[in-house]
Amino acid sequence: MKAVVVDRLKKFFGHFAALNGITFSAARGEILGLLGPNGAGKTTTMRILTTFLPPSGGQAQVAGFDVVKQSMEVRKRIGYMQENPTLYEDMRVGKFLRFMGELKRISSKKLSKRLEFVRDAAKIEDVWEKYITQLSKGYRQRVSLALAILADPPVLILDEPTIGLDPKQIRYIRELIKSMGGNHTVIVSTHILPEAEMLCDRLAIINKGKIIALGTAKELSSKIRKVNAVRVELSGQPDEVEKELLQLDGVIGVIQQERNEVFLIEFETKFNTLEQISKIAAKRNWVILELSPIEASLEEVFLELVADETTKSLADTETIEE
Repeated sequence: MKAVVVDRLKKFFGHFAALNGITFSAARGEILGLLGPNGAGKTTTMRILTTFLPPSGGQAQVAGFDVVKQSMEVRKRIGYMQENPTLYEDMRVGKFLRFMGELKRISSKKLSKRLEFVRDAAKIEDVWEKYITQLSKGYRQRVSLALAILADPPVLILDEPTIGLDPKQIRYIRELIKSMGGNHTVIVSTHILPEAEMLCDRLAIINKGKIIALGTAKELSSKIRKVNAVRVELSGQPDEVEKELLQLDGVIGVIQQERNEVFLIEFETKFNTLEQISKIAAKRNWVILELSPIEASLEEVFLELVADETTKSLADTETIEE
């Protein structure tokens, strides 16, 4: 059973479609990234999954429970970190987390152990006795994350968890989130491309309330790349190597790099160029010093997919106007 299932989910604010029939799922122990520009629908999706907002159509389930019909069961099984966390500023950090644990009905014995765990995991021991109003943005984010994992829920939903943090804080929060994968299902939203690639097992790219791509970074890369590329370095004479490479089936171009022995080869995806290179090297007794595929970066994937979606939207608008 999937930990999170979203099926044709819609959300309208008046006539505006914040979500327009999105579908995706997350497996147990998976870190799924919701990636998209600001206003794409990431936060709206998370608010529906956490039962803060009702959907206008479609269905969503968390840990097997419907977010509308069984909202209380859903809330027992999720930890939610908001983009701008709401904390009780007149309380000390430790007392606040204990109070929230009691509200979540965690038993006294278990709560003491969980408080120790989140204090160490989120590295908030230095501010444990401080009032929340005294905390920096970074420590507020850590306290919010500690609250999200306090009850050890099977599903964690984290909305822009590193926004507004300094580089050291960002690195720590990312490491902490990464460590949760496997034991928890984590859905994390971000518009930071390197963060998504670093953290997530799979990505759902959202734009204008629609899922425009879903898969691993490698799978998404292969979808947009019509031409593949590979870096190759062989032990033969550069002129001879270049001549042989140009004769391979499907090769579109061979570009000599700054180091004369290294070539960038572009080739059509339907040809197994790497195998051909290996055969040529064996035939000519050349040693393969480098043979590494070059994939489209997540940034290239994201920009091309969003651009394609924008172009389609403009075409649809022109068709309607005609």
